[in-house]
Amino acid sequence: MLSSRAKTIAGLLAESSDIAMRFRRDPGTTLKADRTPVTRADRAVERFLTERLEEPGAGIRILGEEMHGARSETYLRAALREKMWIIDPIDGTAMFAHGIPVWGIILGYAEDGMLLDGGVVIPEQGEMLLSDGAKTYYGRSDRPFREWDLEQELKLLAPPAKQNFDDGSLILISQRAAHGAVFQCCNTLTALCSTAYFTMLMSTGRIGAAIHDAKLWDYGGCLPPLKNLGLVSRPLEGEGNLLDLRIVPENYDLSFDSGAPSFRSRGSFVFAASEETAERVRRMVHYPSETRHV
Repeated sequence: MLSSRAKTIAGLLAESSDIAMRFRRDPGTTLKADRTPVTRADRAVERFLTERLEEPGAGIRILGEEMHGARSETYLRAALREKMWIIDPIDGTAMFAHGIPVWGIILGYAEDGMLLDGGVVIPEQGEMLLSDGAKTYYGRSDRPFREWDLEQELKLLAPPAKQNFDDGSLILISQRAAHGAVFQCCNTLTALCSTAYFTMLMSTGRIGAAIHDAKLWDYGGCLPPLKNLGLVSRPLEGEGNLLDLRIVPENYDLSFDSGAPSFRSRGSFVFAASEETAERVRRMVHYPSETRHV
């Protein structure tokens, strides 16, 4: 039996999927100031979720990818320490804009600087992943999400098998790693700019490990389901641990100096099913000094 919050997350992700799909053939892509793409779907989904979830009078605020720059520092600081919904309206916007069906929508919930619950959908693959307290649920279907009976479609997900990681295991890497990292391994590497799809692949054991970095709105709805499955995250450098779910300086850049805070993770992290695999993958990769901060 899903909790009230889990049902809310699942229902809103389903409705958001319908909104996003309306723009599928004509996304209306433009470039933001940081030269990353944004579409009409990004703005429409974030507006919908903000209207449904934001209640400043009740101490419930929003951190969203597209509108965070318009929020005051006071608002954002209050969101980070009180109650906050975290929205990535279209995660993998480049994938969405170019017709590659591995984009997703991410919605997370945090209180007192701690991620508590979240969910992810991949609309064109018909996949939904959802945390509910200490449990993670997963469903896949050819039917639209709006037709799902959540209690029937979403099944408790067992932790992925702690597979024997070897030279044949697939490693997923982020764009930062693809642009600047040097690898010493025989494994197949695949670069993917979709945290939502990385989360689906990792949670269902379809990849052996991942080297990943992202921003808080990318991770907000993804990390609680992954933590419940017993996965581990280890930084390539430093002392952070994204899967302790804390929104703290050890894990994220929480500086407000730029006027447009990014809340990016503190460098790249290795995600794996075991400490042994994480350490093995960590030793495979390094960033030359001249590209370390790309």
